Amino acid sequence: MFPDAAVYFGVFILLIPVNWLLEAVKWRVLLHRIGLSVSFSTALTAVLKGLAVGILTPNRVGEFLGRIMDIHPPLRPRGIMLSVINSLTQLLTTVSAAGIAWVVYRWHFSGIIQMVDEVLLPVGDMLMYAFVFLLFSAVIMYVVSAGKFVSRWGEKFSSLLKTVHQVGAFTVMKVTGLSVLRYLVFLVQYWLILRWFGIVDADWTGWILIPMVFFVTSVIPGLLVFPLDISIRGASAVLFLSPVCADAEAVLFASLMIWCFNLAIPALSGAALMFKKNEPA
Repeated sequence: MFPDAAVYFGVFILLIPVNWLLEAVKWRVLLHRIGLSVSFSTALTAVLKGLAVGILTPNRVGEFLGRIMDIHPPLRPRGIMLSVINSLTQLLTTVSAAGIAWVVYRWHFSGIIQMVDEVLLPVGDMLMYAFVFLLFSAVIMYVVSAGKFVSRWGEKFSSLLKTVHQVGAFTVMKVTGLSVLRYLVFLVQYWLILRWFGIVDADWTGWILIPMVFFVTSVIPGLLVFPLDISIRGASAVLFLSPVCADAEAVLFASLMIWCFNLAIPALSGAALMFKKNEPA
């Protein structure tokens, strides 16, 4: 442990509410675009409820079910589309950050850590393909939603696509900016815990390797469900961080601690809020 361990852990704890407050702001901004003006507390409640449901599903795909619980039933399909947009902006941020980290490592640090080299090269290829796919999907979705290629899929499907267009490019950029801020908060949190455990030094290694961990844990757990995804998160952290830390148990415990504080505890709060009856927005 470092002498400043208490500071590392204290800042980590302080950033937990910041993480979810930013997510609540994103959700409130998106709801506003379909005519739902909700309070900040209502948006935060929806986010926590979504987390409570999503944590039990692969890659939290069921999160939208909790978020739309307090939305008026006729607007729930549009709420689902908003949740998809929100998730895509966060995923795009994760993929982009990992791609930048991979490029920086490849150009400036390649060869320093042999095991990381063996892992980062194929992961880097995955990142490039994933980024191109996401970008292409976003463009196609926006063009289709604009009505230029909306065919006879039915009024309901057309309405859902137009919801994407209704959000608008400016709002998407705004939500993406908030996604970047939230990513930076989580990145700093992860680095603080790793420093608290003495896993990384105050140099480039943590900032380069952590985005890779985020990328892998955003993709692989999508095939699994709780609690198997916890094992994958820990294994991914060990895979990328073991070259700079021989103590695999410390890496696993750090990963578990981050999961508990950033996901499990807020999810329990969301589960408790489900018992409180609210009027539909």
